Amino acid sequence: LNKSTLELYKRHLLPRKISNCSYLAKKPYGTFGISLSYNFALFGGLVPIISSVISGNTCVVKMTRYLAILLESIRLLLETLKELRMLSGIINTVAGRGKNIITEWCDSENINGLILYGNSKIALKVGTKAIRNAKKVIFELAGSDSVLIWKDADIDRIIKKIVEGRFFASGQVCFSIKKAYVH
Repeated sequence: LNKSTLELYKRHLLPRKISNCSYLAKKPYGTFGISLSYNFALFGGLVPIISSVISGNTCVVKMTRYLAILLESIRLLLETLKELRMLSGIINTVAGRGKNIITEWCDSENINGLILYGNSKIALKVGTKAIRNAKKVIFELAGSDSVLIWKDADIDRIIKKIVEGRFFASGQVCFSIKKAYVH
């Protein structure tokens, strides 16, 4: 992430003419509460934070216990945003027990949407409450990713890639390969 990338995103937020009689103007949704995953907080956290900010929203980020690298990344992002003269206060942080914070976000009139990492059981509870309170919800849930292997595949190459895909980050990310379907 650098200044030229942020400038590009900033230009995309401004209204632009798309035909002789039409303009495209993006309207921010509001404030997103973002609860980060414990096992992939840096990359998994920066994506929703940056996406929220570049689309004109603000966010409140529930930090993980393992936050030193993420905090430094957010600090660098904030410095860049400040240099671009973007509004202050667009990224805020909160620490505490996830269940309490997310419950508060579901009930708060100041939070317009939620981005959560977790499992389906939690997503059903949180999603039901958030939707009842007219909040936009985005979930990144645990899954079992698959790989398809066709009969004409280079088996030696495929096996190497499957092993890399399964054990990337010690296999502790939601997109790790967990099963293969062989033609």
